[in-house]
Amino acid sequence: MWTIILVVSCFSCSVSGQLQWRLITEGATGGPPARRDAAIGYDEVGSKVILFGGRGDDNKIFGDTWIYEIIPRKWTKLNVTGPGARFSVVSGVKDSKFYVATGQGLIEYFFDDIWKFDIQKETWEELPAQHQPFYYTDQRWKQLQREQLKPKVRYGAAGGIFKDSSSARFYLSMGFSQKRYSDTFSYSFSEQGWFQDYPDLNPYNPSYPHARCLHAGTMISRDELLIFGGCLSGGGTGGPCPSGDSWIFNGKTKHWKQLHSCAAARIYSTLAMLPIKSEERRAILFGGQVNSSQVIYTVEPSADQIGVFNPYTEKWTLRRTVGKIPSRRASVAMATGLTGVYMFGGFDLETAKVLDEFYELVGDASMADKAPLAADCSPTFFTQIMLHGIFMALAWGFFLPWGAFIARHMKHREPLWFHLHRLFQVTGLMLAIAGVVCAILSVQFDHVTFVHAIIGTIVMIIGIQQPMNAIIRCPKPEDGERKTLRRAVWEFMHRFLGHSAIYLGLANIGLGLFLAMAHQIIWIVWFSYLGFLLIAHVIAELIRQYRWSHGSLEENLKMSTINKYVINDSCENNAYEDH
Repeated sequence: MWTIILVVSCFSCSVSGQLQWRLITEGATGGPPARRDAAIGYDEVGSKVILFGGRGDDNKIFGDTWIYEIIPRKWTKLNVTGPGARFSVVSGVKDSKFYVATGQGLIEYFFDDIWKFDIQKETWEELPAQHQPFYYTDQRWKQLQREQLKPKVRYGAAGGIFKDSSSARFYLSMGFSQKRYSDTFSYSFSEQGWFQDYPDLNPYNPSYPHARCLHAGTMISRDELLIFGGCLSGGGTGGPCPSGDSWIFNGKTKHWKQLHSCAAARIYSTLAMLPIKSEERRAILFGGQVNSSQVIYTVEPSADQIGVFNPYTEKWTLRRTVGKIPSRRASVAMATGLTGVYMFGGFDLETAKVLDEFYELVGDASMADKAPLAADCSPTFFTQIMLHGIFMALAWGFFLPWGAFIARHMKHREPLWFHLHRLFQVTGLMLAIAGVVCAILSVQFDHVTFVHAIIGTIVMIIGIQQPMNAIIRCPKPEDGERKTLRRAVWEFMHRFLGHSAIYLGLANIGLGLFLAMAHQIIWIVWFSYLGFLLIAHVIAELIRQYRWSHGSLEENLKMSTINKYVINDSCENNAYEDH
């Protein structure tokens, strides 16, 4: 009977040519308790869904294993001993074996292990982390090699196994424990060990994704991993949280490729492959949390919206689904079945409750492009980190550099130069302070633990010190007078610190563009502006030297006299600065 219902359901979906949600169970007696961030898989041989772990209300962490039999539509809790209780793991199914790796347990305990669940025998087994056979004899050397080759403890990573490949590896990418990771590993089942396919590298390189966690991921072919979004802020890095970038990692070439943005930025979203049909492959993006303390404005996707990724064109589209539409939610578990994608649980974004609903999105890859478009690929997104970048670009990229330019090259327009210099420096400093406030709000934690933040802190300390330094300046010598030693030292330190802060600030804006993953047009504008700024300074300096060498004798003698000094310990405030 249930087979007939399932066939009819799939037939109605195929007739409509759309992806259709159907609710399988909702809080059924004897089913898994409500949970989020669980691991899930589907076994074609036994037509079973496997559910493991996750976390529930009040941060209760599960370590239980459940089986759902498609026929006769029944949940069964297995009495087995396996991995410790955990959530936010990476999982996948291959040859009737369900694999889970890493995750977070009780009291922020993180895992670095990998386990295999034999679906037919219903037994768990921990797999070795090192390649086999192992030819070393020294036990300490063995341990060192084992620690180096496997992923470090983490949760919130992404990966899995490609469904239709017997020789596929288990991939695991990025995640978080004490820091954000940007590395990628693959586990070889034949060699019984991990391989590091991509190391944990410099976060300021735009040719590969920045370190992150809580991102979505799925295998779109045997050696291709698709990831989307996540949190890039905190844990030794800075960046958007949530993020809306998507990348493909090729395990053969060991190369990352960035894709065009489409869906709204989010964390706790889920990626899964639709069932392959006539060689067609499509991945879907579902759910996720688009708001955080960093977000100022974003557009919430509708509950019926999913992202659809075409691996052949490497393009995203936003599509609508029909049927029993699930509420907007995050942290769901999704697995590819024969007739669609199974989904369990999650966190309801409207009610803030953990869910126990079990759905299927009925349909295959051939139907994905037939679903009506939900929206254009033009995500509207504005965050504290963007506002921080705007403030800092205006402060250290415009007002403060041009204020220093005025002080050096407009002395002949006294007192106009001083008033302009003061206006530019005060405005720039106020904008910079506003930028610091936004920076503090945009980084979740570990604020001064990465290069951009360290340089920014140094620059701001110097910047705030400069006006204080100006208050205690010594008087400028009158015409014909020689400057004091204190005046000469003050001028040197004021110029040196000011210029150092500006140079560091300009460089740090460039680093910030890497962290913020700025669009190419912003890079072009910024470096074009830097070129203009450099040319303006060179031309002004040449004019200044020309005026010195071709100026009147009286002017040259005056400048020469001013550059001399005598020892004089008296200092008083003066109306104008001299640089």
